[in-house]
Amino acid sequence: MKTESKSKEILKSAILFMIKLQNVFKTYFLGEEEVHAVTDISLTIKPKEYISILGSSGSGKSTLMHIIGLLDVPTSGQVYLNDQDVSKLSDDELSSVRNKNVGFVFQQFNLINKFTVLENVLLPLKYSSKVGFDPAKRAEELLRKFGIYDRRDFFPNKISGGSAAKSSYRQSAHHETPNSFGR
Repeated sequence: MKTESKSKEILKSAILFMIKLQNVFKTYFLGEEEVHAVTDISLTIKPKEYISILGSSGSGKSTLMHIIGLLDVPTSGQVYLNDQDVSKLSDDELSSVRNKNVGFVFQQFNLINKFTVLENVLLPLKYSSKVGFDPAKRAEELLRKFGIYDRRDFFPNKISGGSAAKSSYRQSAHHETPNSFGR
């Protein structure tokens, strides 16, 4: 399949995560009003580098995070993941690349209350297409690594805020080398 091979080609080079934006613009239309949410942004995020995006309310921070996290595409400009242009990929191709390379931690922990901590961490792992990958084993490894294995059978409303934050982070860090974005 053409879609699958293009995604695999990008993933081969995505071992060391790096994102690069070149002259990125994002424009929305609210009725007849044109909203320039992101205007001519260029930046490079190197492997293992931490960045912060600061700005006032309505300045385009969330839109920029969505573009960096491959949740949205720019109106114009290029987005590169390890030197591969991902700004023109189809939704399916982008989803495949994002699933294998990007994790998100949200301000609200986005844990599902009717699922246990283990089930919440396990949920994104079930979408992995790695051959021989054991989602349950990986979930338990992540819970042990972050010191919340003893809370695996608890529901989110029965754990501390710190444990909820760790659970949420573990949800996002299901890759061997997690590339996580916080919001």
